[in-house]
Amino acid sequence: MLNPELYDTSRQPQRGGRDAVEATILKYIEERRAEGSTMGELLDQFPSLSRDQTKALLKDLKAEGKIHTVGRTKSGRWHPGKASE
Repeated sequence: MLNPELYDTSRQPQRGGRDAVEATILKYIEERRAEGSTMGELLDQFPSLSRDQTKALLKDLKAEGKIHTVGRTKSGRWHPGKASE
């Protein structure tokens, strides 16, 4: 039996469509508001999603004004809300 602390299923997107997966990712990013989330961290937290799927979801959330990036490439971090001008 796996130790529940080692296998946190609350971070796994539940089946239920794209909106449910977006909501799970958004919740994760909001929980890390201060430090932001890197692409690597998101890929680690949501291993059932490919890099391309994750990028597409992030792009949609960004277009909706729910998240923004600070920095570029590997050092870039995702934060909740719109970018301040």
